[in-house]
Amino acid sequence: MINVAIQDVLSNTLKKWGKRNFIYTRVENKFIAKTFEETIYDVWALAESLMNLGLFKKHILIFGENSYEWVISDLAIMGFVGVTVAANKEWKENDLENIINIADVECIIYSNTKKEVIENIKKKHDVKYISIQDDLPELLKNGHMLLKSKDKKEKFNKRNIEEMCKIVFTSGTTSTSKAVMLAEKNLFFGFESLYKRAKMEDKDKLYLFLPLSHTYAGIYNLLACIYFGMELYLCSDTEKIFEELQMVKPTIFCGVPLIYERLYKTFDSNVIKEAQINKNNIYIEKIQNIFGGNIKYLFCGGAKHNVEVRKFYKDIGFCMLEAYALTETASSLSIEYWNSKSVTSVGTIFEDIDVKFIDIDENGYGEILVKGNNVALGYYNNEFETKKVFDNDGYFHTGDIGYKDNENQLFLIGRKRRVIVPSNGESIYPDEIEEIVMKNLGISKVKIFEKNEKINAIIYVEDNVNVDEIIKKTNKELPTYKQIKSYDVIKDDINTRLK
Repeated sequence: MINVAIQDVLSNTLKKWGKRNFIYTRVENKFIAKTFEETIYDVWALAESLMNLGLFKKHILIFGENSYEWVISDLAIMGFVGVTVAANKEWKENDLENIINIADVECIIYSNTKKEVIENIKKKHDVKYISIQDDLPELLKNGHMLLKSKDKKEKFNKRNIEEMCKIVFTSGTTSTSKAVMLAEKNLFFGFESLYKRAKMEDKDKLYLFLPLSHTYAGIYNLLACIYFGMELYLCSDTEKIFEELQMVKPTIFCGVPLIYERLYKTFDSNVIKEAQINKNNIYIEKIQNIFGGNIKYLFCGGAKHNVEVRKFYKDIGFCMLEAYALTETASSLSIEYWNSKSVTSVGTIFEDIDVKFIDIDENGYGEILVKGNNVALGYYNNEFETKKVFDNDGYFHTGDIGYKDNENQLFLIGRKRRVIVPSNGESIYPDEIEEIVMKNLGISKVKIFEKNEKINAIIYVEDNVNVDEIIKKTNKELPTYKQIKSYDVIKDDINTRLK
């Protein structure tokens, strides 16, 4: 069990690996590095400047694509200043408005790629705005000057690791979005169990394309690299993932089922058969080289993974480790051991986490309940929803149905509540989309469902309703992955109401 503060981790990392390269970002055709020392000093400098702006203990939203600036902003806010509110880069104006209100946001740090949305938000919300491209360089410069006046640069007020330092949303579309409150004690909790399953070393390289606004990337990629002294390469464009894997040649790659399945579908069936039957042949080498040829661990999480695809990667020699967790468990719950042969479990439950099952049926399946220092503090400003999922004994009700075997391996069966989780790992709650559609006059009922990895709808209408316009209007409020791609319209009458 690890209960440490970000301040302490950064100080220890500086002593161990200060001069070594840490974060790499792509500039034109090569990756440029920042050392651990440069990064940590920039975190301290930004923290000084943000506090100098009166933002101590304030909630600060970060809105933009993965970047070095995203990283130092997050670390400065969580570790020293206030509370990071993590925004999905795909959020629309409607999403941001809801999140600003729900999370009591008083400052937004944003990328100029999101300037159009921010300009609209400025007309409605009187909060402080900081452009990553236009304002952050000056804040860093001023912060470094402020640091020089300190006797000891690491000298900051200690924070209580039991208090909220980050808010991550379970979904970002409507007023029903839930703001998960994470404390510093949650962030590093699972790293001992992670290390037991997959040994991380300071010579490892991790390539990251997952969004830092999610706990999967923000904790088990970013913070893990800092904690274990690994190099972190930030993907410049998701269209260039496999090009950049050739450049980086990482030892660790974390993905969602979608990326592994898409790659698998590109292989000829004869190639797959030959690779699985004849070990150490040219087919295996070619497939391994797609990931750069130096992979030690492939991690997969965020959604249900196809058994056939998992088996293929393991059969040809990849150490593919399945993981299961939720935002509410700070991405810590279960991960496979490096030598696991299973293609159906979602990993072995972490040793310091208490997991039990309730409402067990005749098959031995029950709802998964979790208790431990990995579990979030609750939902910000939402006592009602918090009480619904946290029982009197402190267990968090995941809403997932499953079971475990004698070796503490966890197996998932399905969801207790209504949710769509396509292979890209994004959670989509149908009732949230239905709520937006139902705001329009003439709509009597909506059913949202998934088909072939796309969001579909059945819309029950009264007379003279322009459904095409309603869908266009609805989709403008939704991130791309939640948009309605296909729909059927049914005229409402007493018979359809009874169905």
